[in-house]
Amino acid sequence: MRGRAIVGTIVGVILFIAIGGAAYLIGVRGVGAQKTFSDDDFAIERVASPADANGNGVDDYWDLWLGGKAEADRHPRYDGAYLTTNRGMPGPETGVCTDLVWRAFRDAGYDLPAMINADIAAHPGDYPRVAGKPDPLIDYRRVPNLHVFLTKYAISLSTSTDPASSEFNPADWQAGDIVTLGEGSKPLTHTGVLGPDRDKDGLPWIAHNAAQRELYDNGLRNWTLNGHFRFDASKVPADVLKRWGD
Repeated sequence: MRGRAIVGTIVGVILFIAIGGAAYLIGVRGVGAQKTFSDDDFAIERVASPADANGNGVDDYWDLWLGGKAEADRHPRYDGAYLTTNRGMPGPETGVCTDLVWRAFRDAGYDLPAMINADIAAHPGDYPRVAGKPDPLIDYRRVPNLHVFLTKYAISLSTSTDPASSEFNPADWQAGDIVTLGEGSKPLTHTGVLGPDRDKDGLPWIAHNAAQRELYDNGLRNWTLNGHFRFDASKVPADVLKRWGD
C-alpha cells in the first residue's frame, strides 16, 4: 500500500508540473492560445513596394518586415540610455521601440536616423518635441519625431482597428507598415513594424519592443493607434532619401 501511495504521489507531482507548465505557456506566453491567420485567409493580395533599396531582390516593404522580425528574434534588452558614441545608436544587444524601427529601415537599405536628423535640421519648427534644440544623438529615437517624419514623407493609412467599423479593411494593413502608438493620455510613446500574420479579424501582428516577453505578437489593439504609415521611397523627395552606408 505504501508503495502505491508513493507512486500515486509521484504521478500527481508529474501531472501538476505538466498542467502548470501548459497553463504557463498558454496564459503567459500565449503559445497555443493565439491562432494566426494569413493574407490568404482574407483573400488579401500583398502590396509590394516599387523600390528595392538594398538590391537584394526583395521589395522594401517585405524587407522592412524582415528587418523588424529579425530584431524581434534577436530580442535586445530594453534600454533607452542616452549614448554619445556611434551616432547615439545602441549596440545590437540593447534597444527600444524606435531602435527596432530604424534597424528595420537599415536592413531595407535606408538610414532612417540620418533622414530624421537632416529633416529636423532643415525644418526644426515641424518637430515640437525638439523644442528648437536639436540633438542628433537622440532625436531619431523619439517616437514623436518619427511620427512627424512619417506624416510628412510616408503614405498615411487607416487607423481603424474595429472590425465592426465600416472604415476597417484588413487589406489596408500590410507587412512592412509602420505604426505609431500611445497609451493613456500619452499619444506617442511607442512604435513598431507590422508583420504578415493576422488575428481572426485580419489585423496584423506587430514586431515591437516594449520590454515584453515576445517582441512579435498580436498586441496592436492594446495600444492607442495614432499613425499608420507605408514608406514608399518612390514618392519621397530625392533630397530626403538617404541610403544606409552613403
